Amino acid sequence: MNNRFNTIIIDPGHGGVDFGYGDGNNYEKDFNLEVGKYIYDRLSSLGFPIYITRVEDETIDIYDRFELLNQITDDNNGGSLVFSVQVDNENPNNVSFIRSINRDEETNKDLYEKLNRIGEVKTKTLPNDEGKDFYAIQRLAPNGSDAIVIEFGYEYLNKTKEEKENISNNIIEQIISYFGKLNLTNNNYNNYVVEKGDSLYKIANKYNTSVSELKKINNLGTDFLVIGQILKVPSSNNNFYIVKKGDSLYSIAKKFNTTVDKIKDINNLISDKLIINQKIIIPN
Repeated sequence: MNNRFNTIIIDPGHGGVDFGYGDGNNYEKDFNLEVGKYIYDRLSSLGFPIYITRVEDETIDIYDRFELLNQITDDNNGGSLVFSVQVDNENPNNVSFIRSINRDEETNKDLYEKLNRIGEVKTKTLPNDEGKDFYAIQRLAPNGSDAIVIEFGYEYLNKTKEEKENISNNIIEQIISYFGKLNLTNNNYNNYVVEKGDSLYKIANKYNTSVSELKKINNLGTDFLVIGQILKVPSSNNNFYIVKKGDSLYSIAKKFNTTVDKIKDINNLISDKLIINQKIIIPN
């Protein structure tokens, strides 16, 4: 990871009884969750230390979000980069990246330059107080952390799944470019060298995964393979579990017939504390 940040947090705005902007039967809360989960899943599959504030349609008020951001940041020794997904109900098609007024352009210059290839990087303040950020997620961001709001024009609510994924992939590409592929720590995947007669279907069966998952983690646009090509494949020794409300290391260890010590060892955990939506490796 970049030396300023130890983790990334994806924050799909709104949720539950908080619908956000609506257009017919399409609501901002659902769009934010769809796009947020897609970005989270892609970066998680590449080995980024990443968290997400919600994975379902649930109500989370800003103070609960703030507590969750603080907990994640503290547990990772500070330095979280938060990307909050929101919809701009005043602009139809633009994608903008809202930076905090408390961060000058030099603070994240490299990141802003990369994001600016997709949409304008700018600030946004409260209408009645230009000394405060418009978004509460930025006003309440933990110390040592930055929050950038990805603001989609309201027409994105009506776009196809493919169109949403295309713009999300552009954002993901710039995030990866900023942090640097060579700095990723990934113990969840092994390398596989394509041999004569191989196909994605054959390789997926061998490593107990799917063709779609292989294409996603390798950013493949087609099923075409080349002999000698290097693919990421899931480690055959690892299973994964997403922490849910009420989980503990003891309950997870019991569920998967393993021990707390083994789970802590394989995940490099120094305490028994878990975070909702945390992705952990389950040893065989």
